[in-house]
Amino acid sequence: MTDNLHHGGRFVYRIKIMIIFYRNSNKKYKYNRTTCLIRLVNIFSNLIGNAFKNLFVNQRATETYRNKILKLYECPLRLVRWCVISDFEKDKCRLMRNAFASRNIKPDLDCVSADNAWECMLMIKNRLADLITLDPADAYRASRYFGLVPLASEDYGTMTDKPVYYAVAVVKRTDLSTNLWNLRTKIACGTAMGDLAGWHVPVDYLIAIKELYVTDCHVPKAAGEYFGRSCIPGSKDYDYNTLETNPRALCLECYSKGSDFCSRSHREYFYGDTGAFRCLNEGGGDVAFVRHTSVQANTDGRNTDQWARPLRKTDFELLCKDGTRQSVDDYETCHLMKVPSRLVMIGGHRTFIQRSYLWNMLNFAQQLFGSDTSSSNKNNCDSSKSS
Repeated sequence: MTDNLHHGGRFVYRIKIMIIFYRNSNKKYKYNRTTCLIRLVNIFSNLIGNAFKNLFVNQRATETYRNKILKLYECPLRLVRWCVISDFEKDKCRLMRNAFASRNIKPDLDCVSADNAWECMLMIKNRLADLITLDPADAYRASRYFGLVPLASEDYGTMTDKPVYYAVAVVKRTDLSTNLWNLRTKIACGTAMGDLAGWHVPVDYLIAIKELYVTDCHVPKAAGEYFGRSCIPGSKDYDYNTLETNPRALCLECYSKGSDFCSRSHREYFYGDTGAFRCLNEGGGDVAFVRHTSVQANTDGRNTDQWARPLRKTDFELLCKDGTRQSVDDYETCHLMKVPSRLVMIGGHRTFIQRSYLWNMLNFAQQLFGSDTSSSNKNNCDSSKSS
């Protein structure tokens, strides 16, 4: 390269001569302007080519740089496994997986099944699954007993400063005899034993207004004696009935057979918000304690199951704490309690970086597929307020 540069003076001299020719091309010299420009280009090409022809590209350095650039677009998590506990959740998860894949959202999403939420918690603890959506009460147990931590929270479009839902009491519009002050001997349909909307909130409210009296701290026994034949899935499960003293009345209106009867899982047809609402319609229930989104999600054709097809939102009303009733759309003024929303939980063993990648996955998916409009059925994630 030094030898090539040593001859640079001659190239510069030739360039100066060509510039003179270019300036005087219309005068006495034989070169026209086009010819001068071509000669100048050739001179520069020879200069640069001769000066750098002995240089070589370090292939190793190039590959290292290339790999660094490519890693900026890589996701360190190849796969995330979402744990589901029902066929409905599995179908919803698969739709979400396909939607993510269509937009190349990483990491790849897979759906793994378990019989109940407790089994999912154990799978996440043992690193056989990664994510699950839980009610706040179950989220507390997941954190305390399995080391799970919140990653995101559902947003129901309630237009509040924090992600919440409303625990409500739903009745049929034609049943004019039922209100919150005369639920004794009524058939109650709850989402699950230990659930906030379907158990803790209504029981705590009845205790507060002195309708329900508890002795020896045995709340299930008091509830079983207060209500008539009811369905509170999980009432007979060992985790919620360790002394096996829970009254049988809390399961009498449940639907499934055998070991699935009154179980705290989707094997019991009347489990969860949809199950409790179904209990109100098919199980002879008088009141259903559910989230405020339950009626809208299962009426007016939104639920295509046979039992839900004929149901209309206007067929139901909410029981208010002042003894009155209101439309199911008036949940903000007619509810039992405002409750923190459901949480997406992740294993505590995950690093901050891994949680950040998964949070970004959910947040980006919400921006692509979430609705900007306020809707009672909107279940977008609001991660910033749950961590």
